[in-house]
Amino acid sequence: QSIAILLPPDALATMPEALANLKQGERIDPYETERIRKDGTRVAVSVAYSPVRDAHGTLIGTSSIYRDISAHKQAEATIREREAQTAAIVAAALDCIVVIDGDGMITEFNPAAEQTFGYRRDEILGQELAKTVIPPAERDRHRRGLARYLTTGEGPLLNHRIEVTAMHADGMEFPAELAIAPVSLNGAPAFIGYLRDITERQQAEVALRQSRQSYRDLVHAIDGIVWEAEADTVHFTFVSDQAERLLGYPTARWLAEPNFWQDHMHPDDRGWTSSFCATATAEKRDHEFEYRMIAADGRAVWLRDIVTVVIENGRVTKLRGVMVDITPRKRHEQDLLRRDAILQAVRFAGERFLTSTTTWEEGVPQVLEQLGRASDVSRVYVFEKYRGADGALWATQRFEWVAPGIAPQIDDPRLGAISLEAAGLARWTNALSRGELLHGHVRELPGIERVPVEAGGPLSLVLVPIFVDGAWWGVIGFDECTRERDFSAMERDALKAAADTLGAAIGRDRANQDLKSERDFSSTVLDTVGALVAVMDRQGRIIRFNRACEQLTGYTADEVKGQTFWELFLIPEEVDEVRSMMGKVAAGHFPYAHENVWVMRDGSHRLIAWNNTAILDEQGEPTFLIKTGIDITERRRAEEARRESQRMLSTLLSNLPGMVYRCRNDPSRTMEFVSDGCLDLTGYPPSDLLGNHRLGYADLVHPDDRAEDWGDVQTAILTDEPF
Repeated sequence: QSIAILLPPDALATMPEALANLKQGERIDPYETERIRKDGTRVAVSVAYSPVRDAHGTLIGTSSIYRDISAHKQAEATIREREAQTAAIVAAALDCIVVIDGDGMITEFNPAAEQTFGYRRDEILGQELAKTVIPPAERDRHRRGLARYLTTGEGPLLNHRIEVTAMHADGMEFPAELAIAPVSLNGAPAFIGYLRDITERQQAEVALRQSRQSYRDLVHAIDGIVWEAEADTVHFTFVSDQAERLLGYPTARWLAEPNFWQDHMHPDDRGWTSSFCATATAEKRDHEFEYRMIAADGRAVWLRDIVTVVIENGRVTKLRGVMVDITPRKRHEQDLLRRDAILQAVRFAGERFLTSTTTWEEGVPQVLEQLGRASDVSRVYVFEKYRGADGALWATQRFEWVAPGIAPQIDDPRLGAISLEAAGLARWTNALSRGELLHGHVRELPGIERVPVEAGGPLSLVLVPIFVDGAWWGVIGFDECTRERDFSAMERDALKAAADTLGAAIGRDRANQDLKSERDFSSTVLDTVGALVAVMDRQGRIIRFNRACEQLTGYTADEVKGQTFWELFLIPEEVDEVRSMMGKVAAGHFPYAHENVWVMRDGSHRLIAWNNTAILDEQGEPTFLIKTGIDITERRRAEEARRESQRMLSTLLSNLPGMVYRCRNDPSRTMEFVSDGCLDLTGYPPSDLLGNHRLGYADLVHPDDRAEDWGDVQTAILTDEPF
C-alpha cells in the first residue's frame, strides 16, 4: 500500500517535496514528526529517508527508518513541567536565589534578589558575582574559595548557613545570611546561593554583639589567657602568665599535667565542653564557647574560650586560643535574671494588693513567699514601727516567710517589741526614715548593731524602708543565711519597688478604711436626720434612700434601689414636670426647689417640698442628683385651715358696726389689720391706714387728745387691763 496511509493530513502536504528530493538522490536527515497507527491514533516518531541504488548506482527506491520517540517526548514534557514549577518556586521565593556557574557568572537571579540587591534580572545575568553583589574587600577571598572548590572539591562554607556582608547596586553594604549548595547543571559545576537580608535581625541583636565586642577587645589587648595545645589531647604546650592571675594555678602545672583543662573544669561543664571542642576540631572549624573552671581558691570562674584550629597540609595539628574572664558579665546576667524575677514578684504583689478585695494583711504572706523565692534569699519579713508610751520609736515584727530549712523568727518574743534606740539602731532609724536602703554583711556591722540580728543567723541582709502616704511606716527585710551575698544595685532597686508596692497597698487600705468610715458616718447622718434624703443618678434611678424616706413611704431602700422615682412615687399628672426638672438639674441649673405629691406604699398621698442639687464630676458634669425634702402635708392642711378661719373672721368683722383693728404699740399706732367699717367711721378706706400707707391712726386723733390718749394706752398695757 501507499505510505500515505501512515501520514497524518498535515504531513501529506510535505510529501511531494520530500519525494522530489529523494528522486534527486538526496538524503533526508532524521526529524521528529507523527505517524498514524492502524487503530487511528497518532504516535511520535523520528524518521530518516535514504535513497536506495542498485549496483550501477541507479536509484531504485527509498529506505525509511522510523523510531518511536513517544517516551522521549513524554520525558521532555515532564522535564518542561518540572522546569516551569521550579521557575515558579524560584520566582515566588521570599529568599534571594542566585545561581552561578563554575566561572562565577550569574545564571539565575530571582525577583527577591532583584528587590534586595537593586539589580534587574536582565541586566545582571551573565555578570560575575564577585563584581556585583560581593563587597570589594571580600572579592578576592570569594574567587580563591571558588577556585579551591573547583580544584579540591572542598568548600568549608558550603551547605552551611553563614553570615556575610553583601552589597547593593548603589554600593551600600548590608549583613546577610547565606547558604551555598554545589550542584551540577548539564554536567558542569554550579552553585545555588540562598540569601536573606538580616539587617533588622542584627539591629535587634546589636546589644548582644556590643557585649561580645567588649570581650573581643579584651582579647585583642591580650587581657586573657593565651594558650596553645595539642589538637587531639588538649594538652597545653603554652599558657600565658595571665593564667595564674585569673585562676591562681602556676603555669607550670598547666604544661605538666596532660589533663589539666578537663580536671579543673566545673563538674557541670566537664562533659559537654570536651565533646564540643572535639567535634569542632574534627570538622576543622574555629570555635568559641563559654564554660566554668574552678580556681585555686575554689571560685567558679566563667571563661569565654576563642579557639582557632591550626591546619597544616590539610591536617589539624594544633589548637590556639584566648580564654577571657567573663565572670562579671555572667554575674550581671544573673543579676538581670534575678531582678526580672523580683519584678515579676512585684507585679504579682501589685495584682494581689491593688486589685484584690482582701486587705493587705491577708495578701502579704503570699507576696513575701513570691519575693523570697524570686530573690533567692533565706528569709523575708516585715516590721512596723510605732511610738511607744514612752514617746520613743519601737518596732514589731508583723509577718515572715522562710525558705525550707531556715528557722522562723516570727514567734520570738524579743521581736514583738523592739526599742530602736535601746537596741542601738539609731543609725538604722535615721537612714531608713530618709528612705535609704541598708545592706551588707552582718560581720561588718558594728557590734551593737549585730546583736539584734545575729539570733536569726543571717550572713547578709537588705533592709528596705516602707513609706505610706509619704511617712515612714516600717521596713521589709531580706536575709541570706547560707552564704555571704552582695545584693546588686539592680536587685536593690527591684526590692525597693517591692517595698513601694507594699506601702501603696497599706495606703490603699487606709484610704479604703477612711472612706468606709466616712461612708458609715454619712449613712448615719442621713439615717438620723429628720429630712427626707434620696440620691438618684442622671437617669433618675434611686441609689440612696435614707431611713426617713423608708419610714414615710413604707418602702425599704433595697426595694426602691435602681428604680426611677417618678414611676414609683409620682402621680401621673406630675411626671412630665418632674422629668423636666431633672433635665434642668442635669444641665447645671441647680439648686432647684419644687413641691410635688408622692404616693405612699399604702396608696395615701403626701405633699413633699424638695430642694434639688447635683454632684459634679471632674469635668463639671452632674453625675448624681441629691433630693432633700420635708413632708409639708400637715403644714399645708393647717395653712389652708388658717386661711379658711381668717376668711370667716374677715367676713364676720366686715359686718360689725364701727371699725375693728389691730395695731402695733408705737406712737403712730401702725395698723396691721383694719375692718371695712373704717370707711364709714373715718372716711378712709382700710388700705390707707394699713402700714401707715397714707396716714397713721394717731393722725385721726385730735391733736389735743393725742398725748392723753397715748398715756392711757401705755398705762393700760403696763397694768394688763383693757382700755
